[in-house]
Amino acid sequence: MGWLPDFSVYLKQADLPINTGAYASALVFTMVISVVAGLAVTATLGVLLKMPFLMVLSVLGVPIAFGAFYMYPSYRASNRKANIDENLPFAVSAMATMAGSGANTLDMFRTIAEGGRYDEMSREALKIVSDVENLGYTIKSSLERAIERTPSAKLRGLFYKMITTMMSGGDLKAMLMLQAEKVVDDTKREQEAAIETLGMVSEAYTVILILGPVLALVMSVIMMLLLPSMEPMMKMLQIGLLMLVPVGYVVFAVMTSAMKPKL
Repeated sequence: MGWLPDFSVYLKQADLPINTGAYASALVFTMVISVVAGLAVTATLGVLLKMPFLMVLSVLGVPIAFGAFYMYPSYRASNRKANIDENLPFAVSAMATMAGSGANTLDMFRTIAEGGRYDEMSREALKIVSDVENLGYTIKSSLERAIERTPSAKLRGLFYKMITTMMSGGDLKAMLMLQAEKVVDDTKREQEAAIETLGMVSEAYTVILILGPVLALVMSVIMMLLLPSMEPMMKMLQIGLLMLVPVGYVVFAVMTSAMKPKL
């Protein structure tokens, strides 16, 4: 299925226990089912409403199914990234304290993983501990594996610095303290930028999903009154709007949920 995108990176970052081939097969199957179901529904409506051209709308199931499958892993990975970034300053501070008391790196991650107090950060720490204790990886190789699967650029940067510090024999506690301060400063700047972006999204929402559909419906009614021959086309436009506007609401809800700052 060379025409399909490579989902492997997002599936890893989303922590979904499914391989790329199975996910792509589920996508194709869902698109086929959506076309069949869409044909059945639109054909029935076309007969009942005496509007056979409604069958054209059955193809809408294909982009909707593709978009849902394409967006879900990245959406889940984005949520995991936000959760990790939110908990990272507290986890790094705790690790710095443990490093100052003489704890080794594996014990630090074991403590972070216990109880799941840091949510997704605890899950990442648990995987590192599992790689070392159950799969026989060294702490360095387990951190390298974590770098490949984590969706958080901040956490990847932290792991890179930990590997470098451990390999060079540097002061792990000092490095972790500096990283904790840096992560806090970065988080504050990102929150300010997210608030500005949400303001622009709210303006786009007003124009696209409130004013836009209302104007389009009013114009379609006027066109039907002035040009009766265009009535079937205008009815098709109205039905399309009624179907697409709820999808637009969902898209904006997902966007705002992903972009909202963690205060």
